Amino acid sequence: MALKKARKMVVDDDDDDDVIVSSPKTTTKKRSLPSYDQKPAKKKPVKDDFIDDEDEDEQKPAKKRATPKKATTPKKATTPKKKASAAKLEVDVDFEPSDVNHNEIFTEPLTKLAEEEFAMGNKFKGAMIRKAVQSLKVFPRRVSSGEEAMKLKGVGKSIAKKIDDIIETGAMQRSEHAPDEVIQKAADEIHTVFGINKTKAWKLARDHNVRHVQDLFNHQDVLEQPAKIGLKYFKEFQEPISSADAEAAVKLIENTAQEIDDAIVVRECGEFGRGTGPPIDELHVLVGHASKQQFSTLMDALRSSGFITDDIQSTAAPSLHAVCKLPEAPEPVRHDHVAEPETAPALAPKTFSIPKLSALPKASTGVPNLFATRGMSEPASTTAAPMTASGAESSSNTPAGQRRHFRVEFKTCTLASLPVHVTFLMGPPSYFKALQTRAEEHGYVLTERSLRRANEDESSTKAHVVIDSEQALFDTIGVEWVPYSQRS
Repeated sequence: MALKKARKMVVDDDDDDDVIVSSPKTTTKKRSLPSYDQKPAKKKPVKDDFIDDEDEDEQKPAKKRATPKKATTPKKATTPKKKASAAKLEVDVDFEPSDVNHNEIFTEPLTKLAEEEFAMGNKFKGAMIRKAVQSLKVFPRRVSSGEEAMKLKGVGKSIAKKIDDIIETGAMQRSEHAPDEVIQKAADEIHTVFGINKTKAWKLARDHNVRHVQDLFNHQDVLEQPAKIGLKYFKEFQEPISSADAEAAVKLIENTAQEIDDAIVVRECGEFGRGTGPPIDELHVLVGHASKQQFSTLMDALRSSGFITDDIQSTAAPSLHAVCKLPEAPEPVRHDHVAEPETAPALAPKTFSIPKLSALPKASTGVPNLFATRGMSEPASTTAAPMTASGAESSSNTPAGQRRHFRVEFKTCTLASLPVHVTFLMGPPSYFKALQTRAEEHGYVLTERSLRRANEDESSTKAHVVIDSEQALFDTIGVEWVPYSQRS
């Protein structure tokens, strides 16, 4: 076996390559051998998934790694959301809204919390809390836990936790992001100044360390014009306007308007005009004119006379918010003391009459007491100080006999739209909305300034319907006239 496998190597003397000769029984293969100075050729890598040859790349593109298809992979986030929304819809359908609030123990503190969030500027969070409160109000029974409340629309985990706190402790735990009690108390006091809303008051208390109204005088640089006016007349604005002052103010405006043009109409469309009575915080005067220039002329005349003392907002027509003051009342005429004549008439002699026995009070023994009325006189009449609704003596911030400042909002419109605009301003909004619905039923379109007849296709409206009075407006749309104080 060893002889058969033996090989004979023949090496030439020249530089030719060596040749291996196999045995006669085997085939002969020639293979070139590398010299010692020549480096061995590198072996090509085994082709598996990638092809190195450029020509082959064009014919057979390289295989790419398989990637999972997005359509086959389920979305984790979408599935639970659909289930949650479906569950809420099922719960909402299961009960009928109740007119009675069975969850007042929860809705009352949550409503206060929503107001705090709005005051701090968190409008989105405040709106979400209000939405949860509305769902709790119409739920037909009292919720037993926060988990049950979460089934209602708008109630999340944070609201559910507060409901559990109220059930367990009787009070809602204060949020760590809620304002400090000192800041909240200061913001409530600052909010009493006209021109400063709750959000602004909270920022002043938090960012500028304002604790009282008096502190605002040192921070007027951060106040806007309405707030500066409200601070200037703070004490006077705290008092309501008396009916007598309101009537005198409207009369003064009417007289001034008549001097400009007899056609100008002045109407009070606020609490005084509706006849709802005090308290009247400010007057709302509507001026009906034939041209816009008449309104500007009227305002200039009221400024010149001293009735308008300050402009709260520098707004152009058709409105103006101003501070007004009635002229000082004339001092009463004093009559000098008339001296008594030197010869005074003689005094009448004193008389004494014995009372009848039947008129005398009887003692316990039944014997009349003749001296029961000796030394007695009529009790002194004492006039009590005027009292407020709370029982305390009333105190005015304005000295007696001196006129006070009050706010007046002037609005203007054309004489043609005066009846409709008066109806709109007299309100309330819900009543005017009902009038708009009735107008649509009769083929009209009622806006805050005009009444128009609608086209058949309701695509547009025609010209204005001439209305010369409020009564005519009610008659046109088929509504019975209702006094201002009875509209709701």
